[in-house]
Amino acid sequence: LLNKLGVGTDPRVLAISGLIYENGEVELLPFYSFDGVPDSLTPGNYRFECLSAVNDVLCNVGFEAYYILDPTTGETASPFAFTIPYPEGTAKIVLKHYDSILKEVLVSPNIPVVLINSIIVLGDGKYEINWTANDADNDILTYSIFYSHNGVDWLPLVLSSTSTPFSYTFNTANLPGENNSVIKIVTTDGVNTVETISDPFSVANKPPSVSISKPLDSSIFTEGSEITLEGWAH
Repeated sequence: LLNKLGVGTDPRVLAISGLIYENGEVELLPFYSFDGVPDSLTPGNYRFECLSAVNDVLCNVGFEAYYILDPTTGETASPFAFTIPYPEGTAKIVLKHYDSILKEVLVSPNIPVVLINSIIVLGDGKYEINWTANDADNDILTYSIFYSHNGVDWLPLVLSSTSTPFSYTFNTANLPGENNSVIKIVTTDGVNTVETISDPFSVANKPPSVSISKPLDSSIFTEGSEITLEGWAH
């Protein structure tokens, strides 16, 4: 879902994900809001409603739960991940099973403020990101960090972390290089989401890498036999 994050002319949507357990318990991950197109879902017995401050229903999205058994825990749950409309004026998002409320998520009045203060070159292809974050509502903030060598194609470095302090070290050994590389930090307070993009910085270009996986070293073939060649280049 995070790959869909962006700002454009589309209406606002919420990226929602979590687990519904067969015993009725629900685990919701932090929501992300951004411009996009809502997913088309198969209607079912579960639904998310976006409600106004006076409990007017602003959106109503039904979906089906598909339960699977986790062999490691023995628990049966239905994972879900999709986008729904996020109408202006939404004060809370409610998950219901038929008419029973399973979870409520309140929309905080303030958006997090995040600033990328520095990207420090540590040497040997390693860099350190330092940022500051503030939330006037004192919500728990969740961060995802992405790298791009061109400002278009984004590679995840960290997904959905709540750890502090606001610093992260990453290695560019396996990342594409460019003089206009940037870092993007996507921060959510559970609903309100902000994207912060760094100033451009330089990352060294990498030489091509080639590997041959077949045939194996020291393989012996008889005359006329078929030889399979297999390899990759990056």
